[in-house]
Amino acid sequence: MRNSKIHLAKPLLTMIGLILSLPVLAAGGASQYDNSYDLSVPVYVITDRNLTKYPSTKSLSNPAILSCDIHAGIVRVPVRVKMVRQLDLLSLKTWGCSVQNKHYPQRISRDGIESQLVRPPSTVVTIGPGNLNPLAGLDSFIDQLNNQIAKSSQNELLIFIHGCCEGPQDSYEEAAQLSVQCNSPVLLLDWASPSVRQAGFWSYIQSDRALEVSEIYFGKLIEHLREKKSSKRITLVAFSMGSKLVRNYLRQFPDSFIDQVHLVRPDISLPVFLMEQDKFKNQFGQMYIYVSAHDLALQSSALLMSSNVERLGMQYDPSRWFAKQLINAPANTTIIDTSSLHLEYDVIGHRIPFEAIGYISDLENEKTISSFEIERPFSTNPHFCKLRYKNTGL
Repeated sequence: MRNSKIHLAKPLLTMIGLILSLPVLAAGGASQYDNSYDLSVPVYVITDRNLTKYPSTKSLSNPAILSCDIHAGIVRVPVRVKMVRQLDLLSLKTWGCSVQNKHYPQRISRDGIESQLVRPPSTVVTIGPGNLNPLAGLDSFIDQLNNQIAKSSQNELLIFIHGCCEGPQDSYEEAAQLSVQCNSPVLLLDWASPSVRQAGFWSYIQSDRALEVSEIYFGKLIEHLREKKSSKRITLVAFSMGSKLVRNYLRQFPDSFIDQVHLVRPDISLPVFLMEQDKFKNQFGQMYIYVSAHDLALQSSALLMSSNVERLGMQYDPSRWFAKQLINAPANTTIIDTSSLHLEYDVIGHRIPFEAIGYISDLENEKTISSFEIERPFSTNPHFCKLRYKNTGL
């Protein structure tokens, strides 16, 4: 069965590469939950998008040093939220969300994004091997974020790293959706991935190269945020190729600790993850990995990278495979199979299940009213579970 699926999918790989990680609209939920809200959501952004400067080696005494102009600011993002879980609108308003009494607003324009990004605070950062200085220009921005986090019910520093092939509009809308579903202000680390509209077929390869630049300072930035935080916990949510930044951070800072890590359809090597998972087990309180059997974009990424190495986020039969491979995994790792969540606009199976992430995050307070349910098919493997809709026959 597995080989036949691969054979059928191969003719589609080239086409899938062209549309890899195309932006999708806000996800729909189960049909019986048809309530929706138009919200204006504040998104806190730290970005190097289109602002990274590569000086000539002639102007540098050390050619290994780059000058990176990192900007921070707040963007108000209009989103429509279709709910499959009950949301506390009063709580959302306490930290800055507002309900819009009008039709679904237009996607925010690029000019609108740049005008809303606050030019101070910003800082020109000198990047050398293992160095990132200065960061003082970001501190007032972080203080403002901490003030809003203190007003939220979760009291959580929630950091989101988007995937490849996404323009600024797409990454901001994703961050806003995540913010609403998790009922917390979100700090978006917006790395300079070119969108499909900008780079076409080559957007995936160019994103992979852009990620290498961001990796230089990403770990130091997370450490700086950890030092300045006033929240009870830190949560990292990384989508697709953005998971590589989290993996690199854990490698660089073996003494770091993150309360929760959510890797959503991670576009990272499955064999490498299996070799490293035990090494990282003391660096997080809980890791959730969201996988699917239907993610054709991840299947095509193996071809585009000329490696044909299986990706962590896609498994043809997650229940059978992970039942064997994760039986000795760290106790704080959970695999969530989302293959049953056939959501609206899910064209190539590569999207963020925002509502599912919010549902998993809220399980500890047992206050969530949701259409989701968790199935644990293997009593001998506590690391694996399936997430599905209630009463839909899926």
